[in-house]
Amino acid sequence: MTLSTLSILTVEQFQNFTLEPTVQLEGPVTYQWLLNDRELPETKERQLHFSGILQNLTGVYSVRMTLNSGMNLIEKVADVKLKVKTQSQITASSDFDQNGLSDLLFEHEEGFVATWTLDAEQVVKAEFIEPGLIGEDWSIAATGNLNGDETTDILLRHISGAFGVWYMQNPSLATESSFSPNVEEARLINFRGAAQTQWSLMGAADFDGDEKGELVMLHPDGTFALGFLNQDRQGRTHLHTIELFPQHRFQGTSGHLAAIADFDRDHHPELLMVFEQGEMMTMGLNRKNGTFLVRSLKPRSFDRSKWEIVATGDYDRNLSIDLIFRSKENGNLAIWLMDGLELMEARIIQPANPGVGWNIVGPR
Repeated sequence: MTLSTLSILTVEQFQNFTLEPTVQLEGPVTYQWLLNDRELPETKERQLHFSGILQNLTGVYSVRMTLNSGMNLIEKVADVKLKVKTQSQITASSDFDQNGLSDLLFEHEEGFVATWTLDAEQVVKAEFIEPGLIGEDWSIAATGNLNGDETTDILLRHISGAFGVWYMQNPSLATESSFSPNVEEARLINFRGAAQTQWSLMGAADFDGDEKGELVMLHPDGTFALGFLNQDRQGRTHLHTIELFPQHRFQGTSGHLAAIADFDRDHHPELLMVFEQGEMMTMGLNRKNGTFLVRSLKPRSFDRSKWEIVATGDYDRNLSIDLIFRSKENGNLAIWLMDGLELMEARIIQPANPGVGWNIVGPR
């Protein structure tokens, strides 16, 4: 006998949840869970628990309940669908050509801009961004998806304190099969009366879940803030709100903000702070009360006298944020391949050095 109480259940990747039948049978009952009509090994309890569901565990779950009399009742319990945190989501600030591999962003001292595409530690592609030249007195400050089109945009800062943005072309709109990153539109960011020269632009990430990045800014007094952007009908970009967290200041500490990304895979960005002795901590922001959930990486520190963190991204496609280091001695690059907050392996990037005059400016 088959009973269907089938419901559609959509869960997020890495989410914990439990399935159980709705019917109650009297007397001793033997349970056997099935996925797409195939028995799942070692699933003979009434409840079926999941810890960190992955793509291969999606489908229709049924449970076969057998009484002592030998009668079987099969209940179709749930059609489990997975809302996967996709490669494009986790590399939202690092995949410039949207090919599934994270990139490094370089700026030359003469103003040229280029990218390296990495596959783990191996550089597989290097190319200029078109137009590949930043104007005089401008520099790259941060990267992030600012308009919700799933492309990585580039934030710039003028020596006067003005902010600008390069909105990058969406690869899906490209006419050529081989896509190279191109600037679709360049815009100034209008602060609408805010004293923008007082703020340092530290990065961009989606803190409110609207799939658009907010500016991460730091005031000289140490106040942390988020800047929310919108575009008007004429396409002009405005910073319409600055959200302050005055109870948390970085001034007077030995730490600095090194990167912003989803390091612990909870679908929310964290701040990566690096302290004087090389100790690293992620700080997950609670926007309701302005507090942070602080967690340490494993290992907890690196030799800050010899290395500095210059970029982050998912470079080996395991949905974890990896760390890019630059040697202070010779400029060579290295990568920490991460599993969540834990180091799996450290490698030297091949080739290790971008050459004279080139500096990594993102993503971070």
